[in-house]
Amino acid sequence: MALTQTPPPCRPVGPTGVAHRKDRSHDPRFDLNPIRGLVCLWIALIHTCGNAVAVVEQWTGSNDLTYYTSVYRFGVEFFLVLTGFLLAHMVRPTDLAYFSVRNFLVKRYVRLIVPYQVAIGILAVNYLAGEILLGRTYGISNSWTWVPVFFGVSDVLGLPFPIGAFWSMQPMFQFYFLWILGFWIVRRRLRGYEPADLNHAALRVMRYLTIGVTVVSCGAYATAFPAVINDGHWSLPYTAWLVGAGMIVYWAATGQIAVRWMLALGAACVLANVALFLRTGRVEAHTTWGYKVIPIGAVLFAVGRQYRFPDCGVVRYLGGVGRWSFSIYLTHMLIGPKVFWAANLLFHPTGIGALIVYVVEFAAILAGGFVFFTLVESPIARYCQRYNYRGKLSTVPSDRTPPLGLKLPIPV
Repeated sequence: MALTQTPPPCRPVGPTGVAHRKDRSHDPRFDLNPIRGLVCLWIALIHTCGNAVAVVEQWTGSNDLTYYTSVYRFGVEFFLVLTGFLLAHMVRPTDLAYFSVRNFLVKRYVRLIVPYQVAIGILAVNYLAGEILLGRTYGISNSWTWVPVFFGVSDVLGLPFPIGAFWSMQPMFQFYFLWILGFWIVRRRLRGYEPADLNHAALRVMRYLTIGVTVVSCGAYATAFPAVINDGHWSLPYTAWLVGAGMIVYWAATGQIAVRWMLALGAACVLANVALFLRTGRVEAHTTWGYKVIPIGAVLFAVGRQYRFPDCGVVRYLGGVGRWSFSIYLTHMLIGPKVFWAANLLFHPTGIGALIVYVVEFAAILAGGFVFFTLVESPIARYCQRYNYRGKLSTVPSDRTPPLGLKLPIPV
């Protein structure tokens, strides 16, 4: 008689035969692509709509549209919170697979930083062509400063960054690397645990460390922001709380920590923003993150609790765009301004013509993101997904690092 291996149940049964409360951390049915698609489209729209907004404001005789589109929108803060949410999912406690730090670094860190490096390479070629053909001066091309930019650490060294839209990639990569490095160090230092329990013990330690780092970083945001963004200062200390917030939301949604920790974090975020406003008096996109974390965290908490988006055409479209949202983000400022520059060079569009050019520009951004996804991001992701380091403990297939998109499969 053939024997088959049965995976451990999601609802463990105690000695008395009574099922325990469902452990949602073993049920990764999170479809985050519709949210990613919506926010990515909004970021691309905001970063490239300046000329269209100017036309509308000229028609209406008001400057309010610029203010509202820059302040009351979700942007990079959402992707940083989502970074933490996904990181917490990938290192969640489970008996289905041993967590390999090397697999994580290849399947997540390398999988993201290589497309970023390709985009930076395209930007460098663009700057070089601008200097040679048009005589422009960018102050960074043909310089060794491209090397730390290429590896996402230019802000650590106090160096300028070539394009504003990419600055948020640096703290994201740095947090991924430093957090998993901390996890690896903690796991190696722990003693007296069986191999199956070692990951769980290390993760418990890292939860407390992450909560502490989140609180400290939130305080740094309140006391020093926004003078430290994209101007040669290390941005991670002032943005790490956003990634930490995403991890705390995931842990609260899956029952790994009490919900009161998440509520206390939300209160701290609001207080930090109040303190920031009292200190600077500034109200803009990056100085309202503490307020925006509340609705972002609420949505992700609901997703973590397994609430589903309605199955309709709009959600399916946003989910499709969400699959290549990272590619859209990497390329939207490489494509959009070039379309407008070409149109302005040919016929100087004004009025309704500028709006038509903007529609064409936005369509080119979506098409360019899809092409970049198909030619660069997707092959790199599939290549990284095939990597499987087998250390002292054997591994089994896991959904910890999904190859494409963030719709994670239900375990069989």
